[in-house]
Amino acid sequence: HRKHQLNELVEKISQKGNFEFIPATDEITWSDGLFNIFELPIQATPPPLADQMPFFKNGEAEKLSEFFYNKNPERYTFNFDTAITFPDGRTKDLEVIGRIEKSNGIVHGSVQDITEKKRQNQLLLDEERKFRQLTETLPHIICVVDPMYNPVYLNQVGEEYYGKSEIDFDQWNWTDYLRKEDYQNLATLFMNPHEVTPPLVSNVRQKGKDGNERWFNFVIFPQFDSNYQLESWTLIGMDIHEQVKAREELERSNNRLRSLIDASPLAIYSISKQGIVKDIWNPAAERILGWKKEEVAGKFLPQLYDIQPFEFEKVLLDSMNNGQINTQRKRARKSGERIIMDITGGAIYNEQGDIEEVIITQMDITEIVNQRR
Repeated sequence: HRKHQLNELVEKISQKGNFEFIPATDEITWSDGLFNIFELPIQATPPPLADQMPFFKNGEAEKLSEFFYNKNPERYTFNFDTAITFPDGRTKDLEVIGRIEKSNGIVHGSVQDITEKKRQNQLLLDEERKFRQLTETLPHIICVVDPMYNPVYLNQVGEEYYGKSEIDFDQWNWTDYLRKEDYQNLATLFMNPHEVTPPLVSNVRQKGKDGNERWFNFVIFPQFDSNYQLESWTLIGMDIHEQVKAREELERSNNRLRSLIDASPLAIYSISKQGIVKDIWNPAAERILGWKKEEVAGKFLPQLYDIQPFEFEKVLLDSMNNGQINTQRKRARKSGERIIMDITGGAIYNEQGDIEEVIITQMDITEIVNQRR
């Protein structure tokens, strides 16, 4: 009795039922679980096979009947999915597993209600389809790799860039397309997935199918299962090659310009429109005016002995002509000596049209002016 109760409980929890069918006598035996699956009252004798057939779709009922009455089956074990429909239109998906006894043709099997399982699987498939549809519309490389870094998904942008597809995944080591130092940086990020705060971000160089490298900004997310075990990594790579190259060229250009400014015999410096020294104060400015860069950076121009800070902006704007300055003024050196400077300059404007910075160039013309006198 205890075993019978236990069997009933297991069947109820697993939504399973067991059966025996004797083709020679049409005798059928069901466990209580099978009555529950068909939503029939539990009784000693289940309905005959012919009365069960209306639950199945047309054509499928005939196949099932032929299968159970076949005296010479190709296989003596079976595993298939089917479905039943109730009079009110509801359906249940079923998985049928069993075997046929070679000696007497008796069929033993079990039936499990997999309706919810199939529904959950369909939800996963729908989510997967939506994910793929989304990833195929993005202009970025999207790659999913397992915990051992083996690729399991690559969107169309990635396939076109690497020249690889799903059939190549088993033989393709995508990390070979990275520079060694970039791979080491990524490996460091991957090392402790439970201790990182996603998303991880890394700029790397990757070879394409043509063998040429391009810069990518990869945003990386770890994916965990219900037990918080690492399941996969999702990598989203945005092509930033042109931005990186433009930045490198800008840095080279700035370095060249900085070299020219540092080598110039003229005093060159940059100021705000309030007269505050900004980031440029070249060696010639130090030599001619006497102040080191660190003495004047972030401070009001020290050589202006005749202009107060509060009135500088007005004086500056009044002396400009279309954003340019061209004038001669007396200025003070750190030593107190007054010198005559030929001053030129140009304003740099921001997007709103306001003066953001003024670049000043000065030449000491004291001797030239004195000689003329």
